[in-house]
Amino acid sequence: MVPRVPPGLATWFRGLGVEASYHLEPAEFEPLRALLREGATAIHSYLRQTVQAEGQAFVINGLMGIHDFRSQPPPEAASEDYTGLYLHYHLRLRRGRATDATTPDWAATTGAVSGVIGTNTAEVELLLDHPVGGVVPAVALPIAVKEADVPGFSEIRGVRLAKTAPDGTEELYSVVIDRVGDVYRARAETRVQLPLDEQIFTSAYERTRSIAELAFHTVATS
Repeated sequence: MVPRVPPGLATWFRGLGVEASYHLEPAEFEPLRALLREGATAIHSYLRQTVQAEGQAFVINGLMGIHDFRSQPPPEAASEDYTGLYLHYHLRLRRGRATDATTPDWAATTGAVSGVIGTNTAEVELLLDHPVGGVVPAVALPIAVKEADVPGFSEIRGVRLAKTAPDGTEELYSVVIDRVGDVYRARAETRVQLPLDEQIFTSAYERTRSIAELAFHTVATS
């Protein structure tokens, strides 16, 4: 499984990341057991591939790990759902090129894992660069500060905006805006239910883009 590049990526797109980790139940681990070599307690499969989309080059990086820690004592701070069986994956998309380096077991590992976890909760991060003058951020930057109030500094050039649940117990999403020179460099983050399939980047991008757009207003051109 190689994720597809979302169609119509905005010019401000810089990167996209999706990652998740889970404690597995023994029944969930059984279909994955054959992926580990005899006597091994872990497997890591890797993806690195340059792809072309709409005339542009993008690099896709991936890591998928499966661990069996049942032969080891549980850590002192183990959570209630700790089983000694652990799964994690990380997927990244960025502009550019890189030497392809995908392990032979990537397709088998992702196929087996997808069959186990299906749609899953993942952490998503969208990175973007907006040129100053093209957009207006929700918070005007930089913010001047007085030396007497903040010794050693003259400006605030970055802020983090967040949306919390009505009961205040959970952060739903956030956007960091940092003015660097003539660019607003931003990062939108949230948790999303995503299928582990070829459309994972598209689903992740659509959700985080809608969040990022809340933090910027496009400047109308005459």
